[in-house]
Amino acid sequence: MTTLDNKPGTAHSDERPRPPSRDQAGALVGQAGRYGVVILGVLLVVLFSALKPATFASWDNYRSILDNQSVTTLLALAVLVPLIVGHFDLSVAGVLAMSQVLVVGLISQHGVPIFLAI
Repeated sequence: MTTLDNKPGTAHSDERPRPPSRDQAGALVGQAGRYGVVILGVLLVVLFSALKPATFASWDNYRSILDNQSVTTLLALAVLVPLIVGHFDLSVAGVLAMSQVLVVGLISQHGVPIFLAI
């Protein structure tokens, strides 16, 4: 019993290069989908920094952007732990909203120091 061996370099193989398979193309699209938002964000920062270098590309603006996103970042980190273990915790947003209302109320209505209110 003989078998045909289609490995490159054998007598029965065709030496033409093969186009990328659908699996390879799918992997490339998957990687683009995974990092697409990050790449888009970097491209937007570069674009706006080039268009408005006096206002957008300033340390104060970058600091303001990072300050505004700190609560969202902490919320994303809080959701990350339950998602890793396989649970969907939908109460995180509600707890965040109630905590913000409680902290602001303690500070403004009752005069509690910020660090104690947090």
